[in-house]
Amino acid sequence: MLLIGMLPLGAAAAPPSKGTHKLIVQNTDSAALQALAQSGGKQLVDYGSFSLWQAPEIQSQSVAGRSSVTTHDDLNTIQLRGTTLDTTTGTVAPVAANVRQVKTSGKQFWMVQFVGPIKSAWLENLKKLGIEIVGYVPNNAYVVWLDGSALTQLESLAKTDPTIQWTGEYHPQYRLAPVFRGAKAPQSAQMTPATVRWPGGHRCP
Repeated sequence: MLLIGMLPLGAAAAPPSKGTHKLIVQNTDSAALQALAQSGGKQLVDYGSFSLWQAPEIQSQSVAGRSSVTTHDDLNTIQLRGTTLDTTTGTVAPVAANVRQVKTSGKQFWMVQFVGPIKSAWLENLKKLGIEIVGYVPNNAYVVWLDGSALTQLESLAKTDPTIQWTGEYHPQYRLAPVFRGAKAPQSAQMTPATVRWPGGHRCP
């Protein structure tokens, strides 16, 4: 089983409830697993040696001191160039109109964040929709290449597949270094088109 973005030892699916935390629990600690299950915790994914849980604040604190339990709310964020997206809120950082991605019927870049460390089977589910995997983005997210039809299918899948936490635009602004955001060119300056290539030959205009 392949895990992408392993942890150290928008349309979107329903985001995690406010006041909850994500926990990685070693499956050898049966007492912690039982405590979470009996107090309102929800197992999101079982990875074999460990499992990913979502639990309310009080329940999280009751097991947080155990060496077998680590809190990983970072799994609810996507780290981009100078920007952190919190996918639990369903909102993203402000994006200028001239560097905004909009839905089209043609090919376009999009982002998908999974609920936790990524299993290869989850990526295969995307490929079955005709979606091409372009590049990994922390945490547990990918930039993908798809057309309008595949995007519609992806958004439908995100509503029913609990392994998909969030999908959303991969705005051109996210590809810019922070120093260039909001910069204004002199009136006498001439614009020069530039293209950045992803591995695999995809072009980012």
